[in-house]
Amino acid sequence: MSRISFFNIHRSWEDWVSMLAGVLIGLSPWLAQQQDNPAVFGNALLVGLFVLALAQLTYVGPTRWEEIGEIACGLWLIAAPFTFGYAEAGVLRYWHFLLGAAVVLIAVLELWQDRTPAIAPSPSKAPGDKPPSLPEAPIVSPML
Repeated sequence: MSRISFFNIHRSWEDWVSMLAGVLIGLSPWLAQQQDNPAVFGNALLVGLFVLALAQLTYVGPTRWEEIGEIACGLWLIAAPFTFGYAEAGVLRYWHFLLGAAVVLIAVLELWQDRTPAIAPSPSKAPGDKPPSLPEAPIVSPML
């Protein structure tokens, strides 16, 4: 039962991991020591900022469009090495493949968790309490 509840409840650590991934995406050209191409550098910075902003919005109030935006950013980051021509050389392609896949997986997990709202018991009710019944009305006979 605990495995099932893991996939059904949106937790804040997922948003924090997405925020961290956004920061790592933005810093990835420096981490891979490949900041020589301005287009690649600008792309990584923009995608990192978008992922960071969408993750922060999801942390404040989860909605579907934010996770869909994160999925789009992650897929774009996976495709970026082929688009900008650095798929054959360098460590940056591995960074972008892995970080893009992580963003997509976390966003899909969050989207799965947000598909239906979790049904939580009312805090005013204790387990086993019966709902209040209506007071009984006196039976009035129409013959009187």
